[in-house]
Amino acid sequence: MCSTLRRQRTAPTERSGFRALSSGAKSDHSDYLGTFTRQTNSTQSTTATRTYDAFGLLVSSTGTPQGPFGFVGGSGYQEDADSGLKLLGHRYYDASTGRFLTRDPVKDGRNWYGYCENGPTIGVDANGLVVHIHRGSGWTDAEWQEIKHQLNRIAQTKRGGELTLPEADVTVQKGGGGSHEHSDGDGHYTIVIDPEDKNKKIDTTKGKIHPTTVRILAHEFGHAVGGGRNDNDGNMDNINKNENPIVTALGEPARTKY
Repeated sequence: MCSTLRRQRTAPTERSGFRALSSGAKSDHSDYLGTFTRQTNSTQSTTATRTYDAFGLLVSSTGTPQGPFGFVGGSGYQEDADSGLKLLGHRYYDASTGRFLTRDPVKDGRNWYGYCENGPTIGVDANGLVVHIHRGSGWTDAEWQEIKHQLNRIAQTKRGGELTLPEADVTVQKGGGGSHEHSDGDGHYTIVIDPEDKNKKIDTTKGKIHPTTVRILAHEFGHAVGGGRNDNDGNMDNINKNENPIVTALGEPARTKY
């Protein structure tokens, strides 16, 4: 199952670092998931590129990439050129179907063959055993699919890529009393999403609007794992640091007042 990424992995673009191959002549460059998308030689000229879809299926390439590490190679995924399968720690994975060939030995969740709970842009699965974004109580299957869709959207923004992929366990549950979050200790957080919050109105650069689900998620994730301070007395720290950078990247107006 799906494991989170390291906090220092930044941006859904190319990472600033690279991995030198054993030959010393080639270097791998990766995106925020740790997928090696480009290889360069000793003069930093590009010698090969690879493009994958969200589930790791190779859709295009140039040159002849060296080494078994491609899709999420930064987390140790190894590709078998003959079979097209990928070895993710304990299990083989088929990117063409988005499924493992064998069931999850931990038997966590309902689908023991699925990859990252069908949320491939919000986590990686280095060993096939640990889930870090959990489905909490209260959601219907359709509602949870929508939550995962919005988390995918958040993860594809620069700030969201940093915010939704830390080394922390997060349970997202449906509840009342206003959306909020709290720490359960040992790096685990619970985020409660109150659907009634979408009936409220907030002040933005486009006037008063109803907050969307993605905005509410971005706000609460900011409190939980993004270092955003409490909203007491109109404090805009979490909004400016987390919510606004995410929602504006997704085409929504910035909030101007809490």
